[in-house]
Amino acid sequence: MRKLFLSFVFLLLFSCEEREFYNSVYLTVNNPIIKVEASLIDYRVGDVLFMNTDSFSSVLNEPNQATPIDVFRTSGSNFMRYFFTLEKNVSGQWIRVALSTSDIVVDRGIVNVTESINVGARYNGNNKKYESRVGVRLNAVGQYRLLLGESLENPSLVQFSSDQVNGFTTVVVASPLEFGNGFSYNFTVL
Repeated sequence: MRKLFLSFVFLLLFSCEEREFYNSVYLTVNNPIIKVEASLIDYRVGDVLFMNTDSFSSVLNEPNQATPIDVFRTSGSNFMRYFFTLEKNVSGQWIRVALSTSDIVVDRGIVNVTESINVGARYNGNNKKYESRVGVRLNAVGQYRLLLGESLENPSLVQFSSDQVNGFTTVVVASPLEFGNGFSYNFTVL
């Protein structure tokens, strides 16, 4: 009997951990969250291409639900993260551009520079928005594309994920890019 009881307790503990691990909410919004501040058609060497999440409200409508979801209250996360990479067209092939911290301009939010650039839009409790404004310094002439965190659910959408906070649900939000060409923004540097 004692073995049966211990087996039951073990099974119960294991399933609780598994449920916590998979405790996630996935939603898709219709409006773009990232805005590429594309005031120029062609850029010059030395220009900075900025993107921001100023319209990223913490309160979002959830499909098939009567009440909206509050991302901050649900996730407990001070940051919603997305990533981007920069590629250059070299002889018809897209090649990743290695970016360093000196190539990135951070106005709001936080950035971690690795193979791709991980941006953390910081929660602002005053306006209930996740805010970031990050730029890429354009250092050479050529044709480029900015690839924004592709959603695993739908490659034509950009994906944001909350930081994992113990006892809270991870929230993953997918959003279209405002330019409507999937998850990339193409441009030329003269």
